[in-house]
Amino acid sequence: MALVERELVGGECSYWACIPSKALLRPGEALGAARRVPAVASAITGDIGVDAALRSRDVFVHGFDDEGQADWLQGIGVDLIRGHARLAGERTVEVDRDGGDTVTVEARNAVVLATGTRASIPPIEGVGDIEIWDSRDVTTANRSRVAC
Repeated sequence: MALVERELVGGECSYWACIPSKALLRPGEALGAARRVPAVASAITGDIGVDAALRSRDVFVHGFDDEGQADWLQGIGVDLIRGHARLAGERTVEVDRDGGDTVTVEARNAVVLATGTRASIPPIEGVGDIEIWDSRDVTTANRSRVAC
């Protein structure tokens, strides 16, 4: 069995969407919830610790390092091939590997395609004239890009 990955094992959810967004949203949710409790609202002072929230996000996404995921795949007998795959025929996939060569992988039973996702920028007049943040920009922001 093989898995082809052009970016990070675990994909969009693990590194640029579900997991980091929850890590970044939770401090604000918790602070807001505490401020809505009349018995403790007056005790809540200060704001969200942005640096701590960003550090927490980095822990959840393992510093955008998928070595642990790659090791797990190896441990369960899955070959990890880094590169870009395309269907080349019935149960056949060609992979342009990161090193520049191409390898052909043949599946015994089936090929599963999980193509991932990318943000779609709507065709709105003037949208090209401004800086747009997609989910990757938001979930990978560092302190210098966060206005506080």
